Amino acid sequence: MKVSKSLIVVFGLTFLIGYVSVLPTTQVCIFSEVTGNNFVKTNPINDGILTTIRNDSIEYDWEFKRKFEAKIIETGEFHKEDLTGKSGEIWLGLFKNGSDFSIIPTKIKIKDIPNPELFDKKVFTEKKGETIFLIKNIKGLKTGKIQTVFYQNEEDFDEKANLKNGAQITFDFNGESYKLFVENKNSKEEFLSRGSKLILSNDKKEQILTYLKNDCDDCGWSIYWVGDLDNDKKLDFYLDLSEHYNVVDKVLFLSSKAKKSKLVKAVGHLLTVGC
Repeated sequence: MKVSKSLIVVFGLTFLIGYVSVLPTTQVCIFSEVTGNNFVKTNPINDGILTTIRNDSIEYDWEFKRKFEAKIIETGEFHKEDLTGKSGEIWLGLFKNGSDFSIIPTKIKIKDIPNPELFDKKVFTEKKGETIFLIKNIKGLKTGKIQTVFYQNEEDFDEKANLKNGAQITFDFNGESYKLFVENKNSKEEFLSRGSKLILSNDKKEQILTYLKNDCDDCGWSIYWVGDLDNDKKLDFYLDLSEHYNVVDKVLFLSSKAKKSKLVKAVGHLLTVGC
């Protein structure tokens, strides 16, 4: 018996549709910049200083290789792939007690979360107070009280901590005025997009902390903590510089590690993926 080509095609399509319809359905969180459990930034943070401006084109001193000397974690729930520490290790923690902020050595504990719906690990310490972040493998930090000029936690987040296009926040510290602002000469919209630049300046220097080379997927930058972590009488910054709505990328910038021509240097980060 001869079978026409059209009949074979119809049979093949019917089989394929039926096969797909019985496949198990799984909710998957996918975006282009995630490979497995590793988030790959297409535009790494740049701690280079602005060198020239020619017809709105910007040249950067690309020295930042995204190889940090420090490790950073926070207390809370995470994917195990996002954690760099081990239970029982001693880390330096920045803690808030009342209106005081202090660096205190502490032992971290990491436990499994039974029957996790999303996150499978929980990080905590036995120290009293609110944990801002925990840091390891960084030289020069001393225990004791830390001067703080700005702090914003996630549970009580204030809109003023968001760094959108046109945002500008001034911090006065030790007789010096610092300005953290976002500009985008390519867009008048307030949301971040291609060309958005986060800039830190004082009366003498101006430094681009990061910028968006490409459009981002509903991304957002925000301020979490600003103070003098390394006790050099200059400001340090703990910022979320995510480039995707499902990613948090908190970066610590220290002034004591910066070169003479710059204000700060990125020394560590905590990058976590939501799902």
